Amino acid sequence: MSKPKLLYVVDPPLSIPGGVSVLVQALIEEFSKDYQIYLLSSDPLDFFATHRIGEYITDHIEWNPPSKSPGFEYLNYAKKITLEVFALGIELTHFQTTFYNFGNRFLGMSLPRQLRKKGIPSIWTNHAVVSPLGGYGGFTQSLLEKSVWFPFAWLGKFNQLQNTAYEIQVSKFNLRTMRRVWFPFRKKFLQIYHSKINPVGTNEIPRRNVILNVGYISHVKRQDLLVKAFLEIAATFPEWELHLAGHDTNDGCLAEIADLIKISPHKEKIHFLGSLPDPGPAMRSCGIYAHCSDIESLGLALQEAMSYGCPIVASNIPAHRELLAVPGSGLLFQRSNESDLTLQLETLMMNSELRVKMGSLAKAGIDKLGMTRSSMCERYASAYQEVLKNKS
Repeated sequence: MSKPKLLYVVDPPLSIPGGVSVLVQALIEEFSKDYQIYLLSSDPLDFFATHRIGEYITDHIEWNPPSKSPGFEYLNYAKKITLEVFALGIELTHFQTTFYNFGNRFLGMSLPRQLRKKGIPSIWTNHAVVSPLGGYGGFTQSLLEKSVWFPFAWLGKFNQLQNTAYEIQVSKFNLRTMRRVWFPFRKKFLQIYHSKINPVGTNEIPRRNVILNVGYISHVKRQDLLVKAFLEIAATFPEWELHLAGHDTNDGCLAEIADLIKISPHKEKIHFLGSLPDPGPAMRSCGIYAHCSDIESLGLALQEAMSYGCPIVASNIPAHRELLAVPGSGLLFQRSNESDLTLQLETLMMNSELRVKMGSLAKAGIDKLGMTRSSMCERYASAYQEVLKNKS
C-alpha cells in the first residue's frame, strides 16, 4: 500500500536559517516514515542537492509568484500551482508560514481556497501572530491607513480560515489572540508547542563566563541592544564575553553593532559565531543566555537554551512570559530598555549560585510544558489523521 502524499508549503524557504526552517525539517524527517513528502517553497533547486533534507523529499514545486500583492495575476498563478499539486495526487497540504501569506490578505485570493476547490484539504501553522492592525501592510503605514485596510485583510484571513481544516498557533497567547479577533472560527484553532528538542540529560559541561544569544541578527531580535548593555558593564566584569550566533539579515543591525564595537575598548570581548547548525554545545557551556527580541511567537532558541539549563535573561513579551512561567526560571527586562537589560545581566553575572538555581528551574519549566519534538510530532500526526479521515 502506497503512502499518502503530504505537501509542505513553506515561507520563508528552508534555505534561510531560522525557526521555521528548523521545525519544518524536523517534521519532514519524522513524517517521511509514513507519508510521501512534497515541498512547495521558493528554495533554489541546488539547495536540495547539497542539503541532507533533500533525501526525504519526493519532489519540490517552486513558489515564485509574479507579484507579492494579491491580484488577478497572482490569482492565476495560484490556480496554476494548484493544478500542479492536484496532478501529483497530493492528499493533504500543511502551510508553515506567517499570519498573512499566500494570498490571504484579500478575499478569494488565498492558496488554501484554490486547493480546497480541487478537494485538497489544508492545515495552516501560524508562526507569527501580530497585532490585529499589523502584518498586512508596510511598517510605515499610518494608523489611519491600517484602519482603512483592516476590513479587507480581516475578510481575506476569514476566507483562508473558511478553506482551512485547522490553524495551529504556537503559543497560548497566540491562540487567545486568534480566538478573539477571528471569533467565528474558534473551533478551528489549535495550539501546539513547536520544538526540535529531544530529552536532554543533566548538563556535565562546565559553564563559562559567556553571555550567549542565538538568532538571526536583526533589529527585531535586538542584538544591538544586547551589545550596548554588555559594553556598559564590560569593564566591571572583565572575565565575561558576549557571543552572538546567527546570520545577518542585512537590515542594518549588524552594521550598527560593528560601529559600536569599533569605538569600544572592549571589542575583543565580543565574538560572532555565524550560523550554528547545532547550537546545543554553545548553550550547554554558556554562563547566561540572553534573548532580547521585541517580537516573538514563541522563541525557539530561548526554549532550547532553557532545555539545556541555561540561566535566562529575556525581554518581557507575552511569548517569553509563557516560556518562563515557572517562578525563578529567568529574569525579564522591560522590552527595548537598555538600562533594565543591563541591570538583569549584572544580577546574574554577580551571582553564580543564582545562575545554577535558575538554570535548573528553566529546564524544569520546559519539561513541565512538554516542549519536545516527539510531543509536537504526535499532535501533528493526530491532526493529519483527523483531516484525512474527514476527507474520505
